[in-house]
Amino acid sequence: MPGTVLRHIGLYVFRREFLLQFSAHPPGKLELKEKLEQLRAVEMGVPIAVISAGFHSVGVDTLQDYELVKEQWPVFTSSSYERVEAAG
Repeated sequence: MPGTVLRHIGLYVFRREFLLQFSAHPPGKLELKEKLEQLRAVEMGVPIAVISAGFHSVGVDTLQDYELVKEQWPVFTSSSYERVEAAG
């Protein structure tokens, strides 16, 4: 989609066995260039699924981001978002 800008929500879930292999594997050229660890998995031949989320989210990269999200939580959990409850 030329000219289209998409946002990124990263959720990476791995099994223990894979993490042991991943951590033993040296970073590849892509990871070193882009500073993105998930590119190591791609270079190792691990498929990464990408889906369209259908909504905008907020980034939580700092303590200040966390505090803002915590303060605004009712806005983020309103009916405009589909909620998924954890099983258990």
